[in-house]
Amino acid sequence: MILFQIRIFLSLSRLGGFKFENDFLKINRRFWNRHFFLAGFLKTFVAELNSFLT
Repeated sequence: MILFQIRIFLSLSRLGGFKFENDFLKINRRFWNRHFFLAGFLKTFVAELNSFLT
């Protein structure tokens, strides 16, 4: 998946120049931030659940 995104990124930068690159990175960063936020939330939730159950 990461390699696929890098390939898209390279082809976009060749086609559309800097603005394209910038937009792509912005979208990507937003996506990954949400992803990591959810992962962190789930991790803390599971930890809380574990301490509650034991």
